[in-house]
This record gives sequence, structure tokens and C-alpha cells, in this order.
Amino acid sequence: IQLHKLQFIFLNFFNKYHKNTCIFLPFPVYYSSMTAFRVSVSNTPSCHFFVLGGTTLKKPTLYTEIAYLMGLLLLALGTALTEAGDFGISMVVAPAYLLHLKLSETLPFFSFGLAEYALQAMVLLLMMLLIKKIRPIYFLSFITTVIYGLFLDGFMLMLGQLPSDTLAMRLTLYIPGVFLCCAGIALLFRTYLPPEAYELFVKVLSRKWHISLPVFKTAYDICSMVIAIILSF
Repeated sequence: IQLHKLQFIFLNFFNKYHKNTCIFLPFPVYYSSMTAFRVSVSNTPSCHFFVLGGTTLKKPTLYTEIAYLMGLLLLALGTALTEAGDFGISMVVAPAYLLHLKLSETLPFFSFGLAEYALQAMVLLLMMLLIKKIRPIYFLSFITTVIYGLFLDGFMLMLGQLPSDTLAMRLTLYIPGVFLCCAGIALLFRTYLPPEAYELFVKVLSRKWHISLPVFKTAYDICSMVIAIILSF
């Protein structure tokens, strides 16, 4: 279990001075595969109920924050590289890319990053409708999308100056881009900070419906590919 820093300070205070105390927390706690301490959880409609086991909580390191920033940078750079290589892009971002290509013909300011904002906002809305819950952390995911979009537009601008008219140059851009996208997504899935709407959609719904994360991710990617094919006409 990983906690935000304020949540950690709150829990650590009670665990130090009130061992085995029942605490009602008015904020959500987000779960990951990393468990640093023993805790029992039962949800109530308005809060989370914790029974601390009397162990000392270890403060989360800065590694997850670094993974968050590196994940966004690598994913944005990888997407820009694959686009410059012109062999096709990730199924996940393909709908946003096609939306960008279509609308930028009449709206020159409608960048790839802006297309990501628009599409991921719709993905977030769909997720909240499916789970029938609205939490502030879901809107923080949109901030992640904005940061990613800014990185993406910046890299697109820089790479737009590179020559990509030969097969060798296109492969030089495309192959590293694929690996960078994989690395960026892997890092974002390992952080407790809010990921992009695409990743949040997969994490939340796979957990809610008790579906294996890799299986749900594959199904989501296939759906994105179908949407991209429809938008290509």
C-alpha cells in the first residue's frame, strides 16, 4: 500500500502513539502491488476504516515521483518518435492522432496534445459513468494528461525538424519510439500518482470487474484500434 505524504504523516502519528487504534479516514487510499505494512481495510460509504497492527509505517521514497515524471517523458517522446517514423503509432493514442489530423486541417491550433485532452476527458467521463462514482483523484488524472500533452507537443515540434525521408531514418526513429512507449507505460503503472486517463481506465475497471490487468489492457487496446479504423474513413 502506498500513501500520499499527508496521509502517511496522519497514519504514522496514530500508529506511533495509539497502537492498534481504529481510525476513520475522510480521504481515499490507493492500492498497489507493493505492501509495506500490515493493515486491515473495510470500506464504508463515506470513509475508509483502518485497524493498524502496531507496526511502524515506512515513508514512501521519492522513486514513485521520479517514475511518474520519467514515465510521462518517455511515453511522450516515444509517441513523437513513432509518429515521425511514420510506420503507425500505438493503438491507444491512434484515435487521438486521427482526431488531430482531421481537425487540424480546419483548426491549425488543434495539436496532437489538444486531441489527447479532448479524448481522455471523454474516457474519464465514461469510466465514472461505468463505476458510478466520482472522486477528486479522477480529475487529477486529467492534469497528468495535460502534462503529457505539453511534453508531446514539445517533442513533436522538435522532431518535426528532423529528416525522415529515408527508410533507414524512419526505422531509426520508429524502433526506439516503440520501446520508449513500453517503458513509459510500465513506469506509470508502477506509481501511486494519478496516471493518464487511458491507464486509469484500465486499472480501475479491471479491479472493479475482477479481470486480469494484462487481459483487460489487451481488450482496451483492441477497442482503441477499432475506433481508430472507424475514424480513418
